[in-house]
Amino acid sequence: MKPIKGVQLIFSMIMLLSGPVVFGQQEPQFTHYMFNTTSVNPGAAGSLPDFTATALVRQQWIDLKDENGNKVAPETYLISVETPVKLLKGGLGLTVMQDKIGFEKNFSLRLSYGYQISLGEGQLGIGIQGIVMNKTIDLSMLYGVDPTDPRLADKNTESSFFTDIGAGLYYRVPNKWYAGLSSINVLENTKSLGNGVQSLEYKLKRSYFATAGYELAVTTEKNLILIPSFLVKTDVAGMQCDLTGGFRYNNKFFGGITYRLKGEPAAMLGVILNNFQIGYGYDVPTDKLGNLGSHEIMVRYNLRMPEKRKPRMSYRNTRFL
Repeated sequence: MKPIKGVQLIFSMIMLLSGPVVFGQQEPQFTHYMFNTTSVNPGAAGSLPDFTATALVRQQWIDLKDENGNKVAPETYLISVETPVKLLKGGLGLTVMQDKIGFEKNFSLRLSYGYQISLGEGQLGIGIQGIVMNKTIDLSMLYGVDPTDPRLADKNTESSFFTDIGAGLYYRVPNKWYAGLSSINVLENTKSLGNGVQSLEYKLKRSYFATAGYELAVTTEKNLILIPSFLVKTDVAGMQCDLTGGFRYNNKFFGGITYRLKGEPAAMLGVILNNFQIGYGYDVPTDKLGNLGSHEIMVRYNLRMPEKRKPRMSYRNTRFL
């Protein structure tokens, strides 16, 4: 792939240095978003009866480099675990994520709690989330239109910690449908990276999410299930919508095709091996940012939590001591 010239290349970095106030980038996208609900909606924590662990690796526009040959393609790594906790009348979830784009790296921890209430055929989850994030920018790799900009004189790696919260509602009817509304970075906290005239004021951007999915049995044996779903995310300034036509066959295979508004179409295919689900996703390149497209791998493990046994009925017969 032909390297992209400097001004176009550091698309997000130029934005970082273009003004006194900087806004956080949009939440990373995943083709397997339906397996990653708790990370953006704490109301989903405890909605499943299983202990669940999910790992996602996404390499976007993998051949994207700058004119100096530096790799600047976005990379995202995520591990998420969640489990129902009867004592808390809901569930807990923990997400660890590293998102790298250009010369900026974000490492975050998200701890979620969802209070689950039986409602109608399903249950409603009301969730809250604590967010801790470390943002790092390697200023030594940046260059801009104006070389006299004093903020470009600092060749150090600047970093800062942010804290914020998230909240969400999630309703699920087992084996039928689900829907959720949520928001992260609700407080939009602000921190400075660097000192003095070279400092950058960075403000987290509040993001909103809406998602839903439905399971439709095609055959009477229910060995083929169609699962249409969608995810809408927006920070008000911009919006992205994923529309997915998914399927599950014989509880051994799953897959789907995703159409993205203002984005690249994608496809995924996976297998179900006992308690494991392994999936691969590919985003078809539609522009010049990455001729090799984007690749994503998902591994998920489910372990059914033991149900509390009912106490055995017993009585004492006075004829026997």
